[in-house]
Amino acid sequence: MENRRDELVEYITQSIVIGVETFRSVGIPSDIWENYLTLGKRVFRKKGEYLLRSGETLHGLYFIDKGKLKTSIISKDGTIKTISINTEKTIALSQFSFHQQPGIVECITMEDCELYFFAKEIVLQLMKEDFEVSLCIAKNLAIMYRILATQIQDTICHIQQSLARILYSIYCYEQRQGKLKEKNTITITHEELANFLGAHRVTVTKTLNQLKHLKIINYKYEKIVILDEEKLKALAFAV
Repeated sequence: MENRRDELVEYITQSIVIGVETFRSVGIPSDIWENYLTLGKRVFRKKGEYLLRSGETLHGLYFIDKGKLKTSIISKDGTIKTISINTEKTIALSQFSFHQQPGIVECITMEDCELYFFAKEIVLQLMKEDFEVSLCIAKNLAIMYRILATQIQDTICHIQQSLARILYSIYCYEQRQGKLKEKNTITITHEELANFLGAHRVTVTKTLNQLKHLKIINYKYEKIVILDEEKLKALAFAV
């Protein structure tokens, strides 16, 4: 049981998806911020709206009550690299509670969202008064550091392993959330995978074909079927 827990924590803290399960894996209760919603400003955003554009400064952080956010970096030539996805009951962009430098990322809604914005002053006051809030923010930043370190590692790894890690991450998240619409099938476009990897779409298609040849996955259009979960996991985390 202990080995399984350690494995889960290792997977979750390298996953591109940050959700309630991520917080729980490092001992953060999912209801911490719900105790202070009256101190935040309630915000509604439709799918595809920006919470932050590159170069802007945010004076606080967001708690996601419902919905999903995506944080990405856009290069000068228009290439997009997705850094992380935040799901409901987590916090996003917490780094802006500690500095006022312009952001080098953009944050956009992936679904209709119900959010609470906590101004920097309120965040700092809560951190003084409630140790659990401080611990939540510290662990959230630590998780982000690990995710970024993993992505740096991915840039020097074979792209096949990087793609396997992303597919396994998304597959495990949707499986545990009961969101797989078809057995062992995730829905994602080649363009979205290219954004995750910071790679060309043609490269993604070529690599998917390699995984298909190894009988690890099968795919058609936007649907990717995981044929062998253990092989995918072994490739994703091979040393």
